[in-house]
Amino acid sequence: MPNMQERLDAAVDKAEVDTGLLHNVVHGSITTEVNTEGGKVPSVAKVLNDMRVLMEADEAILYLIANGDSTTIVHTKNGDVPSAAKIIHDTKTAMDADAKILHDIANGDTTTVVHTDNGDVPSAAKIIHDTQTALDVDAQIFHDIANGDADTVVHTENGDVPSVAKAIQDTRNTIQSGTNDLVEQAQTAATTATEQATQSKSAALRAIEAETASKQALKDAQTWVDGTDEEVAALGGRHSAREWVELAEETTKGCFPTTVSGVATANQTILPLPEALGAIDQVLMVSVENLSLMPDTYTLSNDGKSVVLQYPLSVNERWCVKYLTDFQSMGAALDAVLYEDM
Repeated sequence: MPNMQERLDAAVDKAEVDTGLLHNVVHGSITTEVNTEGGKVPSVAKVLNDMRVLMEADEAILYLIANGDSTTIVHTKNGDVPSAAKIIHDTKTAMDADAKILHDIANGDTTTVVHTDNGDVPSAAKIIHDTQTALDVDAQIFHDIANGDADTVVHTENGDVPSVAKAIQDTRNTIQSGTNDLVEQAQTAATTATEQATQSKSAALRAIEAETASKQALKDAQTWVDGTDEEVAALGGRHSAREWVELAEETTKGCFPTTVSGVATANQTILPLPEALGAIDQVLMVSVENLSLMPDTYTLSNDGKSVVLQYPLSVNERWCVKYLTDFQSMGAALDAVLYEDM
């Protein structure tokens, strides 16, 4: 076991070694690293220098971020960072693009479709034009139904619709076919009665009676064709075929579009009509300054004598209303012609 002197000498030796290590840590250069029992320890100068280098690098990064131009991207440990000028430039570019999109939507022509991040958007003019085109198509369909000839069949989204003239012609043909059958039956009965009278003289009286009945049937058939209402009523009917055709033609008069127009006064919302209408469906179109209004922006007054606008007009704005008169009576007359039991 070492004595006191030996232990004291060993402690002094160790203190001298540690003092040398500490001296190197305190006084070493900016590259000095001291080997100790716990590992390498940088000198004070190296620690201070490394901190200064890091701070200078951070200052350089901050300087580039703050003072770089609109194309500068600074590389950092956590990734690339754009300069303040680039952020402002990119934001302005995006805002300019959005402003250009809004401008194109508001000011584009009737063919303009604007491409956006969320898909294509039509311009306001294109929306109005497409709506006007659809309304013009519907107005043309109404016109073709009302004014088409006896061969016209109008194609609609819900199927083919005959013109008024074709509906009347088809009704006339149906009635004529029925009356021809009655005449043919009467003529057949007359022929049969004559043959029976010729075959047997003993049945002469019955043949004469049959011939008389046949003549009466022929007369009745002629009454069904063009007799008066009183003559047809005596046979249990209502009108002759000729009367039904004339009634159908008469009740469709006035079904062509009628136009009324004027110049608005301040805040005008009532558009007067020269005659009362029975339903809003008779109004084909309402336009202001040649622009058609949507159907949900106007209604028919309770007395049917005016169109009521949802929004008031300005002074001197030109307005126009196109409508059909007797629209409901026409439909009722056609139903009567088709379904009345003669």
